[in-house]
Formats: sequence, C-alpha cells, structure tokens
Amino acid sequence: MTRGQVVRVLVGAMAAALGVVAADAARRAPDFSLAGDSLPRLALGVAAGWAVVAAGLALSAGGERKSGALLAAGGCAWLAAGLGMPGARAASLFTLGLLVVGAAPALVGHALLSAPGDRRPSWLDRAVLGVLYGALVGLLGVLPTLAFDPVATGCSTCPENLLRITDSPDAVADLSRSGFRLGLVVIAGVVALALWRLARAPAARRGQALPLVVPSYVGALAVVSA
Repeated sequence: MTRGQVVRVLVGAMAAALGVVAADAARRAPDFSLAGDSLPRLALGVAAGWAVVAAGLALSAGGERKSGALLAAGGCAWLAAGLGMPGARAASLFTLGLLVVGAAPALVGHALLSAPGDRRPSWLDRAVLGVLYGALVGLLGVLPTLAFDPVATGCSTCPENLLRITDSPDAVADLSRSGFRLGLVVIAGVVALALWRLARAPAARRGQALPLVVPSYVGALAVVSA
C-alpha cells in the first residue's frame, strides 16, 4: 500500500470509531442528543458524517488531495462533535466534543473554497476563512470550552471538562451566541462565493468540481439544520 492509501485507511477507521462512540453517547443520554430517542434519526446523523468522510477520501484518492482531506476532516469533526454530551464515556471524549462543536462547517467551507483543483486561496479566500475559523472554531468551540464547567450548569452526570480554566456561564453563552450568528453569516458568504465561481467556470471545470461541491453542500446543510 502507498502512504496515501494507508492514511485513507486510518482516517476511515477513525471515522468509523467516532461514529460508533458518538452513537453510544447519544443512546446513553438521549435527552441531550439531537436525535432524541429516535434510532433512525441517530443512524441518519452518523451516516451523514460517514458519507462526507467517504466523499472526502474518494476525492483525495482522485487527485483533489487538499479539498478531499478538508472534507474528510469536516466529516470527522461532525461525528466528534456528538461526544460533547453527558453520555460520553470519558472526559477526554467529552472535551473533544466541546472543542470541535463548530469545526465541521468551517472545514467544509474551506474545502468548498479550495475546489476545484486544490486552487490557491486568494486574499478574499484567506479573509473569509480567517473569520470562518475564528467564529466557528474559536468563538463557538475553543473559548467557550475554556470557561465551561458542566457541573456548575447542573449536569452532575457530565464528564469533566479537561480544558476548563474558569467558570463563566455568561461568557460561554455570549461567545457561543456570537460564534453561531457570525458563523451562519460567513457560511452563507462561502456558499454564495462558491456558487458564483461555479457559475463562471467553464463546463469542464464545473464537472470537475461537482464531486466536491455536492457532498460539501449536503454536509453544510446537515450541520446548519442540526
């Protein structure tokens, strides 16, 4: 096996494991899960993450290495975000879920702006990506995690947040709200920019981009609708 093949196998195995442990966490605490106690909804959510990962790995194998890797990472982040709930069996998994809660749409958006042909980012791309990662990874994930004490919020069954350095529910609420709102605006901008570029591209380029654009939009819609 080549190095690339080994990496894709490992990423696929990691995605499979993340899906299983995320489903387990959801079943152990259905009141905190987006799927509730519905097994079909839970299976659909996990399958959506796996499908995005599979699409990314297929694109990576087909030559879209950067875009495919970003898409696969976005699918993994979507699955990992499901661990930030009381049903997580370990504090490390719980903390990981808190950290990556907004990473999936940021990575999928990055993949969209890199397609087709793993294009080099323009100054506009870099500016948009900076705000996108800052909002969804920073404001929605990392910063709230540093100030979140689950026990103080009344979740006595939650695992420990290993990265907590203070306890400020107001700061967590304000940061999360700001990150979510700003993230939605920037995601809309990313989608509009990608569609504008796709419409202006030659037919051959549009055909080249579709295998990335379609799963990326499906992934983005799944995250936003959740």
